Amino acid sequence: MNATERVATFLSHLLQNAPVDDVIRLPMTRNAIADYLGLTTETVSRTFTRLRREGVVCPVNTHDVQVKNASRLRSYATAQALAA
Repeated sequence: MNATERVATFLSHLLQNAPVDDVIRLPMTRNAIADYLGLTTETVSRTFTRLRREGVVCPVNTHDVQVKNASRLRSYATAQALAA
């Protein structure tokens, strides 16, 4: 599973439980997310930047991310599930 698939799967799970349909509250820092996903902090940051550039997510503030393209996010997460 590559970094994009790991981060997308993580965000997809958070999106399912989000009180507002398209805004995800990040429950931990990027460092903690990296540790949880088995990635480096730099890789997590680059992956968030890539998803932002592709229009999949948009940071709202340091703790919240807005999902702009949920279907694209799910397709990254699904790629991980199909590879398993």
